[in-house]
Amino acid sequence: MKSKLHRLSMAMRHSGRIVALAGVLTALGLATDASAQPVQGSAAAVISSTPFQQRVFNDPCPLGTVCTLDFATVPAGSQLKITNVSCYMKFDVSSRFASVDFLTLNIAGTDVIVTLVPTFISQANNNVVYSANHVVSALASAGQHFQTKFGLTNAVLVPLFACHISGDMQKLGPAVN
Repeated sequence: MKSKLHRLSMAMRHSGRIVALAGVLTALGLATDASAQPVQGSAAAVISSTPFQQRVFNDPCPLGTVCTLDFATVPAGSQLKITNVSCYMKFDVSSRFASVDFLTLNIAGTDVIVTLVPTFISQANNNVVYSANHVVSALASAGQHFQTKFGLTNAVLVPLFACHISGDMQKLGPAVN
């Protein structure tokens, strides 16, 4: 009996934390998308879930201040829940100075943006290397796809921008009440 009560208590504690976090994000104005709000009413049921991971890269990026990577489109009847994103950025500062302006994971065509924090790794032979590895919670619906965007303060050569996302591809069934 004590074990069941302990599990129920832990589940309630974590559920409360998730709702509290959603409330904090809403209060701070960071949860502007309905997907970040607690679910109300009927929703499609997840009938199966399979591990998903994909790596995409530009080698090199087109010369400019923003480099974009597009991931696969979520198939019909599914949703993609991303739980981890990692990126590697290498840029050349031999022609002019440049620094990292931003790194984001977004759902293309929406206002859903997750800000990632790149970490300086090294500088050698005029190349500067940054990387990022983050636990995230982002959901894309059928027909949508994730993107990562890497911005620099000045246009310089970016020999490599690579990102990896992982999570679960969820097959959806009929709505539940």
